[in-house]
Amino acid sequence: MVDVGGQRSERRKWIHCFDNVNMVLFVVAMSEFDQGDPEDETQNRMIQSQQIFKTIVQSDYFKNASVVLFLNKFDIFQEKIKYTSLKKCWPEYNGDDSVEDCTKFLQKQFQRCVPNRQKYFAFVTTATDTNNIDLVFGSAVAHIVNQNLKATGLHE
Repeated sequence: MVDVGGQRSERRKWIHCFDNVNMVLFVVAMSEFDQGDPEDETQNRMIQSQQIFKTIVQSDYFKNASVVLFLNKFDIFQEKIKYTSLKKCWPEYNGDDSVEDCTKFLQKQFQRCVPNRQKYFAFVTTATDTNNIDLVFGSAVAHIVNQNLKATGLHE
């Protein structure tokens, strides 16, 4: 597992290292929909996360990989969305400001980046909720095991 967060200048250095990856696990902080990037306040953090996500899932290095998106920090997002519209990040958003509609919109925004050839799974998570994380991570691990068994011909 590799954490690819951090400074923008470092990101381009790692993508070529991941040939034959089976699965991409990508974590996005939902709570950052209204925050700027510390390196460049004109850039929105969530839009930036989506751009990085798109670069990864559309890269030839990951063309055969399944994609698992974790929309994390849902608990904080639920509170923030009461006071700040999702339109701050996505002016084209035309739904209401309910948590459900905003969450569905975010899921669709990221899903649109994933090529149809790839398997895609999205989970809304709160990392501090250990039961939630255990369930979600268990599902991801089961998928990885099944993919590896299929690759070896031991599972259909």
